[in-house]
Amino acid sequence: MTEKYELPCGIVEDLLPSYVDGLTGPESNEALCAHMETCAHCREKYEAMKRPPSAQPTEETRELNYLKVVRRKRHTAVLTAVICTVLVLAAVWPVKLYIIGTPAEQGEFSYSVSAVENTLELTARPAVYGRFRIGLAQSNVRIEDGAAYITVRKIDTGRWITDVTPDMIKTVTVDLTQVDEVYLCGALIWQDGLTISQATNQLYRNQVDYVGNASAVTALWGQMDPGFGAYTVSLQTEAAPYGFTVVFQEPLDNRQSVMVHAQMRKAGEEMLALTGNLGVFSWTYEDAGGETYSESITLEEVNASLPGLVKLYNQIYGTDWEALPSVKDYAASPASLQQLREILDMPH
Repeated sequence: MTEKYELPCGIVEDLLPSYVDGLTGPESNEALCAHMETCAHCREKYEAMKRPPSAQPTEETRELNYLKVVRRKRHTAVLTAVICTVLVLAAVWPVKLYIIGTPAEQGEFSYSVSAVENTLELTARPAVYGRFRIGLAQSNVRIEDGAAYITVRKIDTGRWITDVTPDMIKTVTVDLTQVDEVYLCGALIWQDGLTISQATNQLYRNQVDYVGNASAVTALWGQMDPGFGAYTVSLQTEAAPYGFTVVFQEPLDNRQSVMVHAQMRKAGEEMLALTGNLGVFSWTYEDAGGETYSESITLEEVNASLPGLVKLYNQIYGTDWEALPSVKDYAASPASLQQLREILDMPH
């Protein structure tokens, strides 16, 4: 009987890798097992070899892990910045709304303008039945290239205003020796010695070159409509003199019949001024008794009457205006259009 040989630890350690991989024979296996039953050191080595090796990261894996860390830090930084921005805005917004205010538009407040000698005074007040008071100070006046620009801010009071108190009314002044024009919230309010109304500004912006531009000329008329009820318009564009006719659809009552001539004439004179090639303005209506009336004014008639109207205006108001050659010349600037509208406001 062959005597079994006890393997030393050195040989066992050499054989263990093959044993773990299943490459040793039966006798070797038996000897290895017998050795490890009594040798704790070799048994621990064997147990360690049986466990799956810990994954050693490759260079690519290490780089990917680094990028993930960088990306995570970046996302954290961005999120932190967003949160900080939101918190700052949350803190600043009430300050802006209730203390600094936001830019206002002309329709959100009322104002008056007066010019005495070389000083223009603008007084603004909040619209009644609103939440905003007016933020207007001398610092809101900026002078640049011969023009003064006035801005107005609206400041939330946090309550509903039902009555305008004196402390809500603000005034600024402009030295007119330094400027030729004054703008309020982007709109011209003073030019060449004249205060320009909002209506004049709007008419000036909407003037039309050609009466054949039906949509534009009808919109222009819509700004002048004296309010005598529903109407239709017709254009005559086949040959000069080109015409614009308003036909009222419903009979006018006695009060309207008295007013229609003066108001339609004034509106027609403005239409002739603001529509480049318009030569005749006409209107047709029916009175309460069913009788039909048709009236018209021509460019030649209006031009002929201008010198007398300007002379009369100068006598009444102490001005020294000169009549321009044609009513259409008054559409050259907001100031000249304002001058025409003031002249035409006189009864004539």
